[in-house]
Amino acid sequence: MNHWIYKILGGGLALGCSSLPMAGWAQAESQLNLNSQLTIQVEQLRSQEGNVCYGVFRGSQGFPSGENAVAHGCEPITDLDTRITVEDLPAGTYAVAIFHDANGDEVLNRGLFGMPREGYGFSNNVIARTGPPSYDQAMFLLGGNMTLQIRMQYP
Repeated sequence: MNHWIYKILGGGLALGCSSLPMAGWAQAESQLNLNSQLTIQVEQLRSQEGNVCYGVFRGSQGFPSGENAVAHGCEPITDLDTRITVEDLPAGTYAVAIFHDANGDEVLNRGLFGMPREGYGFSNNVIARTGPPSYDQAMFLLGGNMTLQIRMQYP
Protein backbone atom coordinates (compact mmCIF):
# COMPACT_ATOMS: atom_id res chain seq x y z
CA MET A 1 0.00 0.00 0.00
CA ASN A 2 3.03 2.28 -0.15
CA HIS A 3 2.07 4.01 -3.39
CA TRP A 4 -1.73 4.12 -3.22
CA ILE A 5 -2.46 7.84 -3.35
CA TYR A 6 0.52 8.90 -5.47
CA LYS A 7 -1.27 7.27 -8.37
CA ILE A 8 -4.09 9.86 -8.29
CA LEU A 9 -3.13 11.66 -11.47
CA GLY A 10 -0.08 9.74 -12.58
CA GLY A 11 3.06 8.61 -10.84
CA GLY A 12 5.32 10.72 -13.05
CA LEU A 13 4.30 14.08 -11.64
CA ALA A 14 7.04 15.75 -9.65
CA LEU A 15 5.96 18.01 -6.85
CA GLY A 16 8.31 20.76 -5.81
CA CYS A 17 7.15 21.88 -2.42
CA SER A 18 8.83 22.64 0.85
CA SER A 19 7.51 21.59 4.22
CA LEU A 20 9.30 23.96 6.52
CA PRO A 21 6.65 25.00 9.03
CA MET A 22 6.22 28.68 9.67
CA ALA A 23 7.79 29.93 12.90
CA GLY A 24 4.40 30.83 14.37
CA TRP A 25 3.08 27.33 13.77
CA ALA A 26 6.12 25.76 15.40
CA GLN A 27 5.62 27.87 18.52
CA ALA A 28 1.91 27.04 18.63
CA GLU A 29 2.67 23.32 18.27
CA SER A 30 4.80 23.34 21.41
CA GLN A 31 1.95 24.77 23.48
CA LEU A 32 -0.73 22.29 22.40
CA ASN A 33 -1.98 19.10 24.03
CA LEU A 34 -0.24 15.80 23.36
CA ASN A 35 -1.98 12.62 22.23
CA SER A 36 -4.75 14.07 20.12
CA GLN A 37 -7.53 12.12 18.46
CA LEU A 38 -8.29 12.94 14.83
CA THR A 39 -11.68 11.96 13.43
CA ILE A 40 -11.88 12.08 9.64
CA GLN A 41 -15.47 12.67 8.52
CA VAL A 42 -15.61 11.40 4.92
CA GLU A 43 -18.49 13.02 3.05
CA GLN A 44 -20.23 12.47 -0.28
CA LEU A 45 -19.22 8.88 -0.94
CA ARG A 46 -21.06 7.58 -4.01
CA SER A 47 -21.61 4.07 -2.67
CA GLN A 48 -21.09 1.85 0.34
CA GLU A 49 -19.01 -0.60 -1.67
CA GLY A 50 -15.44 -1.27 -0.56
CA ASN A 51 -13.34 0.76 1.84
CA VAL A 52 -12.04 4.23 2.52
CA CYS A 53 -8.24 4.19 2.61
CA TYR A 54 -6.39 6.98 4.37
CA GLY A 55 -2.93 8.34 5.12
CA VAL A 56 -2.08 10.90 7.81
CA PHE A 57 1.19 12.78 7.23
CA ARG A 58 3.28 14.89 9.61
CA GLY A 59 5.42 16.47 6.88
CA SER A 60 5.74 16.74 3.15
CA GLN A 61 8.03 13.71 2.93
CA GLY A 62 5.97 11.08 1.12
CA PHE A 63 2.74 13.10 0.91
CA PRO A 64 0.41 12.00 -0.56
CA SER A 65 1.92 8.70 -1.74
CA GLY A 66 1.48 6.75 1.47
CA GLU A 67 5.20 6.62 2.20
CA ASN A 68 6.10 8.06 5.62
CA ALA A 69 2.47 8.31 6.74
CA VAL A 70 2.30 8.36 10.54
CA ALA A 71 -1.02 6.52 10.31
CA HIS A 72 -2.66 4.72 7.41
CA GLY A 73 -5.15 2.00 6.67
CA CYS A 74 -8.40 1.05 5.01
CA GLU A 75 -11.75 1.01 6.82
CA PRO A 76 -15.02 -0.54 5.62
CA ILE A 77 -17.66 1.96 4.53
CA THR A 78 -20.66 1.93 6.87
CA ASP A 79 -22.56 4.92 5.47
CA LEU A 80 -22.29 7.40 2.60
CA ASP A 81 -20.87 9.81 5.19
CA THR A 82 -18.48 7.69 7.25
CA ARG A 83 -15.92 8.32 10.02
CA ILE A 84 -12.37 7.15 10.60
CA THR A 85 -10.73 7.77 13.97
CA VAL A 86 -6.96 7.98 14.42
CA GLU A 87 -5.77 7.89 18.04
CA ASP A 88 -2.68 9.19 19.87
CA LEU A 89 -1.34 11.75 17.40
CA PRO A 90 1.07 14.28 18.90
CA ALA A 91 0.08 17.92 18.47
CA GLY A 92 1.42 19.46 15.28
CA THR A 93 0.79 20.09 11.62
CA TYR A 94 -0.64 17.30 9.48
CA ALA A 95 -2.20 16.59 6.09
CA VAL A 96 -4.61 13.79 5.19
CA ALA A 97 -5.16 11.98 1.89
CA ILE A 98 -8.04 9.53 1.36
CA PHE A 99 -9.54 7.50 -1.45
CA HIS A 100 -12.64 5.37 -2.02
CA ASP A 101 -11.33 1.88 -2.65
CA ALA A 102 -14.55 0.63 -4.24
CA ASN A 103 -13.12 -2.73 -5.35
CA GLY A 104 -11.15 -3.45 -2.17
CA ASP A 105 -7.71 -3.79 -3.78
CA GLU A 106 -6.11 -1.03 -1.61
CA VAL A 107 -4.96 0.83 -4.75
CA LEU A 108 -6.40 4.00 -6.26
CA ASN A 109 -7.25 2.63 -9.68
CA ARG A 110 -6.51 4.81 -12.69
CA GLY A 111 -7.74 4.95 -16.24
CA LEU A 112 -6.40 6.45 -19.40
CA PHE A 113 -3.65 9.07 -18.89
CA GLY A 114 -3.44 8.20 -15.19
CA MET A 115 -6.74 9.82 -14.27
CA PRO A 116 -8.33 8.30 -11.15
CA ARG A 117 -11.25 5.92 -11.57
CA GLU A 118 -12.10 5.98 -7.85
CA GLY A 119 -12.92 8.91 -5.58
CA TYR A 120 -10.29 10.70 -3.51
CA GLY A 121 -9.93 13.69 -1.20
CA PHE A 122 -7.53 15.75 0.88
CA SER A 123 -7.59 17.77 4.08
CA ASN A 124 -8.72 21.37 3.57
CA ASN A 125 -10.79 19.91 0.70
CA VAL A 126 -8.05 20.89 -1.74
CA ILE A 127 -9.17 20.17 -5.30
CA ALA A 128 -6.69 18.17 -7.36
CA ARG A 129 -6.72 19.71 -10.83
CA THR A 130 -3.47 18.80 -12.60
CA GLY A 131 -1.95 16.60 -9.91
CA PRO A 132 -2.04 15.97 -6.20
CA PRO A 133 -1.86 19.03 -3.92
CA SER A 134 1.23 19.99 -1.98
CA TYR A 135 1.52 19.24 1.72
CA ASP A 136 1.30 22.97 2.43
CA GLN A 137 -2.05 23.21 0.63
CA ALA A 138 -3.52 20.34 2.66
CA MET A 139 -1.82 21.14 5.99
CA PHE A 140 -3.80 21.81 9.18
CA LEU A 141 -2.93 22.27 12.86
CA LEU A 142 -3.93 19.49 15.27
CA GLY A 143 -3.97 20.31 18.97
CA GLY A 144 -6.45 18.30 20.98
CA ASN A 145 -9.25 16.18 19.62
CA MET A 146 -10.72 17.38 16.34
CA THR A 147 -12.99 16.33 13.49
CA LEU A 148 -11.78 16.98 9.96
CA GLN A 149 -14.35 16.94 7.15
CA ILE A 150 -13.18 15.75 3.73
CA ARG A 151 -15.49 15.75 0.71
CA MET A 152 -14.84 13.05 -1.86
CA GLN A 153 -13.95 14.09 -5.41
CA TYR A 154 -14.90 11.73 -8.21
CA PRO A 155 -13.77 11.69 -11.83
